[in-house]
Amino acid sequence: MNLRKLILIIFFFYLNFNNLFARLESISFQLVNGRGTTEKLDRVYITLTLNDEVLGRGFTDNAGYFKLNFGTGIPSDNPVLQNFYLHPNYPNPFHGTTTFSLRLYRKSQVVLDIFNILGQRVRRITEQSFLPGEHQLLWDGKNEMGEPCGFGTYCYRFQIDNQIKTGKMCLLNTALSANNFVSRTPRFLSKSLEFDQLKIQISDRDVEEMTAVFMIPSDSTSLNLGEIKVHVYPFARTRPDTISVMAGQSRSDTLDIYYERPIQISSSDCAMNWSFTSDSLIAITYQKVELPKVLLKIQEINSLKIVYLTVLFDLAPRPGLIGKNLRRGYLNIPYKDQLRFEYHEGNVASQLLNAVPNGLNYENGTIQGTPVELFEAPLYFQLMDDRKIWVMDSIFLFIRQPFDIDFNEYGVEILESYPRDGTHPYSWVGTYEGVTRDIYYKGVRIARANPDGSKSCYCCGLTFEDLFRSLQQLNSDLGKGEDINKMTATDLRYFLRLWFVESTWGDGPGVALKAFGLGDRIEDFTKARPGDYVQFWRTTGSGHSVIFINWQTDTKGKIIGLRYWSTQSSTRGINYNIENFSGHGGTINPEMVYISRVHSPEKFTPFNRNVFQKAMSEIEPERIILPGDFMAN
Repeated sequence: MNLRKLILIIFFFYLNFNNLFARLESISFQLVNGRGTTEKLDRVYITLTLNDEVLGRGFTDNAGYFKLNFGTGIPSDNPVLQNFYLHPNYPNPFHGTTTFSLRLYRKSQVVLDIFNILGQRVRRITEQSFLPGEHQLLWDGKNEMGEPCGFGTYCYRFQIDNQIKTGKMCLLNTALSANNFVSRTPRFLSKSLEFDQLKIQISDRDVEEMTAVFMIPSDSTSLNLGEIKVHVYPFARTRPDTISVMAGQSRSDTLDIYYERPIQISSSDCAMNWSFTSDSLIAITYQKVELPKVLLKIQEINSLKIVYLTVLFDLAPRPGLIGKNLRRGYLNIPYKDQLRFEYHEGNVASQLLNAVPNGLNYENGTIQGTPVELFEAPLYFQLMDDRKIWVMDSIFLFIRQPFDIDFNEYGVEILESYPRDGTHPYSWVGTYEGVTRDIYYKGVRIARANPDGSKSCYCCGLTFEDLFRSLQQLNSDLGKGEDINKMTATDLRYFLRLWFVESTWGDGPGVALKAFGLGDRIEDFTKARPGDYVQFWRTTGSGHSVIFINWQTDTKGKIIGLRYWSTQSSTRGINYNIENFSGHGGTINPEMVYISRVHSPEKFTPFNRNVFQKAMSEIEPERIILPGDFMAN
């Protein structure tokens, strides 16, 4: 035998060494964990490969058992098989003919094409539907015209349904071996190898990934691999009970944690300590609990794997005072306010720890009297409910002069009282005046809420509601009753109409406040303060009525936008929002930003009713007042 023939024989043997076809009918095994049980081994993902060709994928059953059936060409209900198993052509290199072995697991459309190294198709071997089972396809080395192809490298391309498989093969010079090579092929080239390589890849969130490798006889038909041991990460066998605890208290509990290797437990949400009990449970103490949910970090020592366990607490919060401030009081004006409590069980006993200002007294949760001195400080109280635990809380009291009142403080306090959780959604419809509740003034309904009861709102209706409620609260603190600058209900209805911008580029709030003597426009941006009313317009043509919170500035301190409180669809209704000026990532036209502020009541100026007499005569009490469509956000 010459050297060239010997090299071809060895090359032939090498290419086919790892591509023998195992004629398996079934494979089965069972997973067990490090404690010899099947806990956490249900629905574990399995991938089977034979000689690096995927046989099938699937999940274990509830007992960690896995079985893959091939006998009928139909997979079992649990695993998912590939549509086919393709064995590379044999022989390769070849002269004369080469054979492709194909096993189908379901009826499939099969197309086999042969290409030369230039990518030109030289032959289509088949294009038809095949039934499940084993099939052999031959190529005789000829092209579509029946002419022999030149020796060299060729590619094959299988398309089986929507899956594609490709490979290379070498067609030998027929003159080289026509008389000698085939007849002298060594006997071992026609035999199967004794063993094939079966890999079982195991992956799951709760199981350490691993690959089990088995060398199996190539003529195996049915394999039961027995138990395969895997490592299961720590987990809680039972979900921790929700623990009832008062905020700030400590509480102990016992956890049933499964673990196979040494572990450590910690938490960034709560101080805690833990230890093992005699029966391998976890005794744990949560210290000074303040959060309703605590994440425990369970980590195997010397491992990067971390498992988190959630512990829930039914917090019975400490009793406390509702609100940050008591109602405002003014010198020489009668005052009365009641403490309000939250998070308490049963009755609350309160004890004042410092003194109220002269002229006032405190008794049984009520502060009342006529203050005769200025005061601006917190009052401290000890509170105790039926749980007999004393806690301390404080609330601010302001006693001021009844002039030069900062009305903005009222507006900000009112807006902070609205929920921002989507329960007061944005809605632009023509059946109401954009307020969350009906507004009455001197017995007349000035603005109506959405009749569907949704507490929805739109921008100019909501800012008007904030203004009106703030004026009501101020009048109450000053002991003035309901009157607002001697306005009638008709006056206030016309005020509402002016506030609701009716023309593009208008300044509704500024016009209304000026016309009725309640306020003025702020021309200097740097003088704006939280609680000012703002009407702005965008370069897109739409407008918005909002309450100013603060300016947005760049790194050099230049004003480039504003943060405000209002309602719009993008914030699910009432909420804070930020918009920038045009040229700075937003669309607000800085030349069309109007800022207005309400005066202190002693600076209100009478308005000339005669100027608006004709316009007010056109106001129909029951007709809904709407802003222009360009105010829709």
